[in-house]
Amino acid sequence: MNQIKVIERSGMRVLTTPQLAESFGTDSGKINYNFSYNKKRYVEGVHYFVLTGDELRDFKTECEIHISLKRVNTLYLWTEKGAFLHAKSLNTDQAWNAYSQLVDDYFKKVEQLKEAQQPQQDHSGLSPLLQTLIHIETRQNAVEAKFNAYEAQLAEKSTAIDEVKDAVATISDNMTAVPDHTKVVSTVNEYARWTRLGHNEVYNKLYDALKSAHGIDVRQRVENERARIQEDYNNKTGKWYSESTLKQKVNGITVMVRLGCLDKFNTILVGLLAKEKAKSNLRLVQ
Repeated sequence: MNQIKVIERSGMRVLTTPQLAESFGTDSGKINYNFSYNKKRYVEGVHYFVLTGDELRDFKTECEIHISLKRVNTLYLWTEKGAFLHAKSLNTDQAWNAYSQLVDDYFKKVEQLKEAQQPQQDHSGLSPLLQTLIHIETRQNAVEAKFNAYEAQLAEKSTAIDEVKDAVATISDNMTAVPDHTKVVSTVNEYARWTRLGHNEVYNKLYDALKSAHGIDVRQRVENERARIQEDYNNKTGKWYSESTLKQKVNGITVMVRLGCLDKFNTILVGLLAKEKAKSNLRLVQ
């Protein structure tokens, strides 16, 4: 990781969006998208600071920032906790490794510097009793500091547990005896966002699972029906449907509705989505 130019805000080190993106091996657009999509999870002053107006102009004057930020009207600065949420959204090995390195080599440095700058008091001239009392107090303060840090970790883990509960709630919220096809499509889109798979990949994965679990080959059914429609149309007109027209006329969802197996497809889909959410959020509590 390249040496990061130090930026501080409210007594803590922060990163600009380009700095965070470069560290995590992605681009600013992806960072901004993840923030917009998960904005309810971010707390201003905890996970990020936002600068506008005179505050932003002063900041641009005082700090050397990435050229892409010179003309922005709003600037986000990400704290260590904010960087953690972005690593969690990206959920790649590179992002997690970079986050760990940022904690060790960037965010914690300011605390280490403050500790190094604190003068060491000489207690050698005090009575043994006073020296012992001071030693006990020092150790007690250290224990309290560790306890406070532990409480903060528990708070983070509690949030993660709540999110796991949300993942479980996904099952109850999306499971119906006869699911509406628009609801199923919406859940497919959500699963695609969580897994970052293309929609064709998602459908193919689900079709494979449906075939394995219930012996229903949706892809083959779709191909057969499209071939039949294409042949009928050619016999009548001497022409052929375009590929896009065929897809509009026959798709996997409509075929499953006619076959009466959309509920089975939905069960598999919801289960995989809940598993994906739990897998992502459980990283916090391990």
